[in-house]
Amino acid sequence: YGTFSSNSFLYCKLRLVSNGKYESRTNKREIKNSCVIWNEPFEFDINMKEEPSPASLQKIMVRISVRQDLPGSKDEVKLGYVDVSHIFVY
Repeated sequence: YGTFSSNSFLYCKLRLVSNGKYESRTNKREIKNSCVIWNEPFEFDINMKEEPSPASLQKIMVRISVRQDLPGSKDEVKLGYVDVSHIFVY
């Protein structure tokens, strides 16, 4: 799966792993010069504790997986993923 033709397209799937339910996909982008750039903002709601104590910390994690459609098929290949976490203080 590591070989891409000149007309290969990739997209990302974003999923909130903790503190809520959210799933979305980026638009498909063509690979150009071994690079794909997504410049798309995403907004999602997270579940917060009802009565946080002073200076509470809450970890939020989003999984971003890069995927490619297989030519001539409805199947997709997950090429890799990264978990991005952020700690909110409230």
